[in-house]
Amino acid sequence: MKRMPREKAQDIIKYVFTCPDKDKMKSTTSISLKIDLLKWAEANEVSSLSCIEMGIAHGYTTSLLARLFNRVIAVDNNPENVSHVSSLNIENVSVESRDLYSPDFLSSMAKYKKIDVAFIDAQHTEDAVISDYRNAFDMGARVFIFDDFGLDPAVHTAVSKIIQDNPGCRLHFIGLHPGAVIPITHHKTMRDWEGVILDLR
Repeated sequence: MKRMPREKAQDIIKYVFTCPDKDKMKSTTSISLKIDLLKWAEANEVSSLSCIEMGIAHGYTTSLLARLFNRVIAVDNNPENVSHVSSLNIENVSVESRDLYSPDFLSSMAKYKKIDVAFIDAQHTEDAVISDYRNAFDMGARVFIFDDFGLDPAVHTAVSKIIQDNPGCRLHFIGLHPGAVIPITHHKTMRDWEGVILDLR
């Protein structure tokens, strides 16, 4: 298996440490999660794959995904988020202003023929997380990265149900460990790992 060039990995690490951590910006992923995502990407050779990011916030994770994957489709319907990430002008990122929960979401994204990976971090309700998973699956994704798995009870419930429905899946836990305290967030304490990667391949 071809490994990520050392220089590229070092450049990505340098980028990660320019990002705010979760104890400074509650709506971003932690530096720990970003580093773990890099390690996972190195081990799994994802540079030729496409990734849909469902919920883009400030674009720090978008910029990381762009360094890991061949193509990123960043989807959000918050005008400020869409404008900011668009202004970054990242060559391999397509920014789509879309309502993830609209009945025509899939048809509106039909021009993207093949998605391999989904990074899911949009609405944090059980129904929304399951909807994002199903939409990404229907777009072709077979690897799903869920943020806030251990922080938000609704996300944890939704992802746990998805895992139960896929007993043969491979799981990889990433980010802050259970028990980590993030005072500025709504739920304060990680009840499980910050993120989880669900691999159905």
